[in-house]
Amino acid sequence: MLASLPGRFLFVHPSYPQGRWMELEVGAFGAAMVVTPPIAALGTWGMGEIAFGDSQDRGHAYLGALGGATVGMLLGIAAHEGLRHLAGSSERLDFLRQYLAFSLIGSGATVGYQWSRTPTPRR
Repeated sequence: MLASLPGRFLFVHPSYPQGRWMELEVGAFGAAMVVTPPIAALGTWGMGEIAFGDSQDRGHAYLGALGGATVGMLLGIAAHEGLRHLAGSSERLDFLRQYLAFSLIGSGATVGYQWSRTPTPRR
């Protein structure tokens, strides 16, 4: 939930794409790309540690959640822009596209966390 605040800047499109306004929007997009995955991973990791108990290696569990959130973010941005290209832009569809993208970020963090927590058999 907290990751959706900076994550909203992932979907900013310039209304007047020239000059200084473009720099601000690119900066906001870049900041959102840097801040969103760690916040989503921290939320997933924290809830996973509370719900499932202690991980064998907490660092690996967090890195798994971070990697999953990053992959989910990239897939979410691609899905958002692909659907925007196919269906056009409207306020109602924009909400659904953002919801899909945020769902991919959260799902990616969860899959990464669970995958990294899975014990590997020792030989």
